[in-house]
Amino acid sequence: MANMERLIEMLRNHDWYFDYSDDHRVWRRGVEERNQIRKEAERLGRPELVEQAFQEFEAGDLEWWLAELQEINDENNVPRGTS
Repeated sequence: MANMERLIEMLRNHDWYFDYSDDHRVWRRGVEERNQIRKEAERLGRPELVEQAFQEFEAGDLEWWLAELQEINDENNVPRGTS
């Protein structure tokens, strides 16, 4: 899996509601997931994507934004001369 695809999947599978859990284990797992997402974005040199994902989630547009991000990633990974 390409690096950006990994980040997209991490964002897609993240428990965005962990802050509301009464179960400390769920909350702790959510915090760790979010830290891993941030580390992956920083490793890719794209830390701004994490903040943008949080904004899109709050606006109710996360799935749309992730689909757009996936499409851009796919277009950038097409080998030259094959499009």
